[in-house]
Amino acid sequence: MKDIGKKAVTCFLVIALVTAFCFGYGCGNGGEGQKTIVLGLMTDMTGPSGSFYASVLYAVQDATRYVNEEEPIPGARIKIEIWDERSDASRIIPGYEWLKHRGAKVILSPQPEVPETLKPFAERDKVPVFTWASSEVIIQPPGWVFCVNANVPDMMQSLLKYVSGQWPNYPIRPKIAYVGWSITPCHSVLHSR
Repeated sequence: MKDIGKKAVTCFLVIALVTAFCFGYGCGNGGEGQKTIVLGLMTDMTGPSGSFYASVLYAVQDATRYVNEEEPIPGARIKIEIWDERSDASRIIPGYEWLKHRGAKVILSPQPEVPETLKPFAERDKVPVFTWASSEVIIQPPGWVFCVNANVPDMMQSLLKYVSGQWPNYPIRPKIAYVGWSITPCHSVLHSR
């Protein structure tokens, strides 16, 4: 794995680990003075996008191994429970219940439909959900879903302003195409005027 990707996923897991400690979740005896924090990863491993999300699984496993070996929080260990969501929306809620039953107190998912579906359950159960994806449904109103990135439509406006300011033949403005997932404004081509 590239060094920067490893650092990013490790930081993400450390944040999830600290969050679990702050909320007092997921702690079990892992030995003398050891606490084990169970994180649930819900992603597609065998469905249509499984080959794409396999890199997420490998990164999370690698970062978990790194955190357990380096002990950024002394006495804490992470255990990952994995649910294969298969890009099947009907598997999200059963997966959430399965992960909770296995002791997961923090849920991780790179897929946008997972946090969108789990938002009311996370609020009800006070279970933090961390995601690599962002959408208006996830962030408004704020709750127990935490995003690594900004909302795509918000990024588009900043990108348009930046590119038009850097364009060498200004005021001739560029046309920018942007494609995203599950977010209506991203499915169209944006034109600055």
